[in-house]
Amino acid sequence: MDGNDGKKISGTSPRDFEEFARRIMSEYFGVELKPRKKPSWPKTFDMVSPDYRIVGDAKYYTMVRGKRPPPAKFANISQGVLFLESIDADVKFLAFGNDIRVPIEWLKRYGYLLKAVKFYFIHTDGRVEELKPPKNTNSRFSGRLTCRKAVEKAIIELGGGPVTAEELFSKVREMGDWSDDTIWQHLIWLVVNLPPAYKHWPRKVRRFLFLREDGRYELYDPSKHGIYHDGTRVS
Repeated sequence: MDGNDGKKISGTSPRDFEEFARRIMSEYFGVELKPRKKPSWPKTFDMVSPDYRIVGDAKYYTMVRGKRPPPAKFANISQGVLFLESIDADVKFLAFGNDIRVPIEWLKRYGYLLKAVKFYFIHTDGRVEELKPPKNTNSRFSGRLTCRKAVEKAIIELGGGPVTAEELFSKVREMGDWSDDTIWQHLIWLVVNLPPAYKHWPRKVRRFLFLREDGRYELYDPSKHGIYHDGTRVS
């Protein structure tokens, strides 16, 4: 698609991008896309054709502080992929804006999760670029998979949660031959908001699990859950 003034994004918020993406992808597919939901669908999708055969969502993300991959956003992308893979449609897609590095990095790590979902990046001038996973995906977890990396991989593949301890345990169990005790210890050690875990395992590592009051796990997101020091919230 050739960009022109009528195809340029007019704002910089996720809502602005959603409207922009809906307009651009409607033209891309040659049909008007609107937010719609079937009773059997898990959610209302941002861009759906009148016959429900084309379904997509908009994602507007950037790297953390412009440099680091955003684990919470990766989990959100994984959840979006799982939602789309679960529905019956001819065309299923995610349309990204803002920072192209985010979907590219996700595809490098988790592109193997894709079956029918396509990734598109919409440039600020309205150009649509299809993104595909590289041949060698899952590079972050290549080689010997440690239990710690398996836990991170599992929670992200589960859409960032919330999931029960049993669900997370079962997902990790599929990835290696660690003992049950080792897996359960990691599900405690890697919790950011559990003070006893810091006393029992004082080793300074990045902890990325958040334990909710209902006992379920989520991928830790400082903007959502707050900042913790030694298991105690400080801000």
